[in-house]
Amino acid sequence: MDDYPNRHSPTDSADETENDFLAINQFQVLIKGTPYNKRPDIVLFVNGLPLVVIECKSPAITSPMEEAVDQLLHYSNQRELDHAEREGIPELFHFNALVVGTHFYQACSSTLGDTGEYFAEWKDTSPISEADVLRELGKATGPLSSQEKLVAGMLRPAHLLDLMRNFTVWDTDEGRLVKKVARYQQFRAVHAAVRQLETGKTKADTGDTDTRGGVVWHTQGSGKSLTMAFLVKKLRTLPELRAFKVVVVSDRTSLERQLRVTMQLAGENIRPSDQERKQNLSQIEIVQRILREDGPDLVFCMMQKNRDVDLEKETITAEVPAYVRKEPAQLSDYEDGKRVLPPDEPRGPKTKFHNSDAEPARRELDAGIQQVTRTLRLTIPKFEGKVETLNQSERIILLIDECHRSQAGDFHAYMMAALPNAVKIGFTGTPIFRETDKNTLGIFGRFIDIYGMTASWQDGATVEIQYEGRSADGLVEQTTKLDEAFNNRFRHYTDAERAIIRQRYGNEPDILEAPRLIEEKARDMMLHYAGEILPNGFKAQIVAVSRKAAVRYHEKLLKAKDDLLAALNTLPPEKLTFAPDDLPKESQWTQYLVRVHQNRQRLQELEIAVVISGEHKDPLSWKQWTDEAAREKHEADFKKPFVHENPEKRNPLGIIVVKNMLLTGFDAPVEQVLYLDRAMADHELLQAITRVNRKKSGKPRGYVVDYAGVADALAAAIKAVRDLEERYPSGEGAVGAAPTICSTERGAPNELVENERARRRAITWAAACALRDELWPTRGVSARECRGS
Repeated sequence: MDDYPNRHSPTDSADETENDFLAINQFQVLIKGTPYNKRPDIVLFVNGLPLVVIECKSPAITSPMEEAVDQLLHYSNQRELDHAEREGIPELFHFNALVVGTHFYQACSSTLGDTGEYFAEWKDTSPISEADVLRELGKATGPLSSQEKLVAGMLRPAHLLDLMRNFTVWDTDEGRLVKKVARYQQFRAVHAAVRQLETGKTKADTGDTDTRGGVVWHTQGSGKSLTMAFLVKKLRTLPELRAFKVVVVSDRTSLERQLRVTMQLAGENIRPSDQERKQNLSQIEIVQRILREDGPDLVFCMMQKNRDVDLEKETITAEVPAYVRKEPAQLSDYEDGKRVLPPDEPRGPKTKFHNSDAEPARRELDAGIQQVTRTLRLTIPKFEGKVETLNQSERIILLIDECHRSQAGDFHAYMMAALPNAVKIGFTGTPIFRETDKNTLGIFGRFIDIYGMTASWQDGATVEIQYEGRSADGLVEQTTKLDEAFNNRFRHYTDAERAIIRQRYGNEPDILEAPRLIEEKARDMMLHYAGEILPNGFKAQIVAVSRKAAVRYHEKLLKAKDDLLAALNTLPPEKLTFAPDDLPKESQWTQYLVRVHQNRQRLQELEIAVVISGEHKDPLSWKQWTDEAAREKHEADFKKPFVHENPEKRNPLGIIVVKNMLLTGFDAPVEQVLYLDRAMADHELLQAITRVNRKKSGKPRGYVVDYAGVADALAAAIKAVRDLEERYPSGEGAVGAAPTICSTERGAPNELVENERARRRAITWAAACALRDELWPTRGVSARECRGS
């Protein structure tokens, strides 16, 4: 390195002509303190610093990629050995930016510290086209190999410098410092966005719309927040764009908190700062004042903070007549099942409930019909498009997170009126594109980049999701009693009307909030979680139909945990010492208890919390779940692992129960299962299930256990995404195959499980019911009966 005393550091200049690049084959490094040496296959030097170490293997050997990664761990002294003897040359990696393993047909890269789980292919040559790469290689046609794509797209001198300077950040993971380098789709998307900003036209140029923006559609869990941070870092290095004010827009407090943390990795001065927030001004006034200023600030702005919504709305009321049913037991003025009305009582409209042809002195209504007056209230915004223009500059970029939500309504119109000449770049994992909706492209323009669900899973950026349907009918017995109660309650309706009522209200809160039904489901969830998820050290989220149901779930889950622990205490000690060949001879319940007993202590310490929003009429007991500080603590505790050498960085909170909160923008890789007890559809459903697709060591897949019967809605949502991907292929690279939720191992054909049934990994649903019966033989009425209570 003494030969390069006057050279720049690798990141001083993005121009490769001002830097020295050297590749050495079989670079020999002496093992410190020994006469021996190691010789990595290829080392790439930039200005004398060894930045990239490459290990090459023959594709003819068994598991060549695994061998290459193991060799890199050997060189960097990262393998976990039984002895403390040094085996590698860690000094070579003091300046390391990337490590690469390749056997030509597959080439994967990662950063120092990765033990093998995050190595991934670089599947795109952008911003250089593949056609140009083929010409550089002297090839007329033909696909590029994985190795050729990685070298051309990642190790090209200009790209390597760009990655080091603008696409590398340092973050923490469970208290450990981690270096994160962009994946190919993030690198591609940022360069595509920059190209759009540089070549697009302003409103003044077109006389109509600004064409400098668009939509970045990257599936949930693939790193959209980091992509935004990389984009900001890249903008600050470009003379034409570095002076732009960047406004990051979100519509939820939790999203803003997460984005703030991520954007801090970009090294930006974020506003409003903590000091500005302490000023004796409303948050709306603070944000508006900052937006009026010129300058390259990074500003965080929530849609709700752009104006005082409460002061900009009005309520319209109207008194209207209505006819309602009352149970006979509640009526005191009936004769022979018919109510007698006084001659002067006004009649309602002629309906099947009102015998308007009866004698005036004894007009009758069917039993249970009563006329009442109801007040209808409609709250509407006063917004009429007359908004103060805060800043007319064209040098403002709006980075709008989750841009498929709330961007077509009044809030978005206000933002566009306040910043009329700003560039809009939307980020979404689930774009809306239906004729009946304000579609995402209609608002933001063309897609800048697309990275689909299946491409993300195939690349290993996210894990697969296994769906398992457990309908309410699977939990209950003796259906005739509920049917009799239903028919009796709605006996005055026709069969067609009763069918509509069943369809409309069969999944409503008044049924799904029933304590006994929640108790049955909570027991089943606890059996599944303790047997399938807890042993692996992962956590669970439950989505309830209402806030009341969420609170009830907390109570019933604690009871289910206590009952399971009691059953474990009754397990004879000799059954814990069964030989592996003898255990399968025992009952399924005994096998289950033996398996769960291994994690009895963790189950004993398991904590459960509710995370819900608050209202002023809530019971005082709900305060522990609705208080903002308490919610933030529960979120932070849930993200911590069960096991960590530092007590402050581990937490036993393993299950959180929600209604709407934490279903978007909540990034918790430790979460592996989502128990869904609320009907959802479209992008809301896709966003919810992707809470479990975050990648984490030891997590091969995520699970969605469905109690709400969303299989058809899930299939429809996936089909909509498939159609959208086929209609709008990425202009920067190939989009992955049609996304699916699978129930098979990686690499095997995937299929969405239809009709709410899925392969059980250990305990089938019938077996789970049998286990429940054995564990709680005197549980009282069945859940099916209680649905009517």
